[in-house]
Amino acid sequence: MHAEQKMKLEQEFLKQRTDLADAEGKPESKVKKTATEGRCIVTDKMEATRLAHLHRLLQPVLLMENDLGQRSLPSIHSQDQFGFPF
Repeated sequence: MHAEQKMKLEQEFLKQRTDLADAEGKPESKVKKTATEGRCIVTDKMEATRLAHLHRLLQPVLLMENDLGQRSLPSIHSQDQFGFPF
């Protein structure tokens, strides 16, 4: 499922980049409202995609206490066992 989501996001991001290139490729002599709005919409979507990717990368870290009461940071592999969606 993770691979499917990644592929879907990559395809959407590529489509957004293509739309942005199309919006920026319009003749500058005839700047139209639709081209300007299209550029704004696409850049907003691209930024939202970047932020969503960043939120997936930055997950809360679980502090573990050992038998001596000392806190430690488990490795990502340990967090994977607890069901974190990495």
